[in-house]
Amino acid sequence: MHIDRTRFEGTTKFADCRFEELMSMVDCTFEGPVDFRGVHFGNTADLSGTTFRGDVQRTGITANPDVDVTLPPDWAFDAARR
Repeated sequence: MHIDRTRFEGTTKFADCRFEELMSMVDCTFEGPVDFRGVHFGNTADLSGTTFRGDVQRTGITANPDVDVTLPPDWAFDAARR
């Protein structure tokens, strides 16, 4: 999924989503709250350059161990990569 350079307004929810294909969310802007709780990346994911201006919930993010995932600098995987 490619949603590069997109501006999101209001609440955005990705909670418990499983991204099994390429996930490209480069240089996006989220103006409101964003929910990434429990998201799983099964393939390459890139969120570089993305700006979050609202509250971000991001606990429980996981990824397959053999994939390249670029998260924003202050994010981390809260669960072991599996």
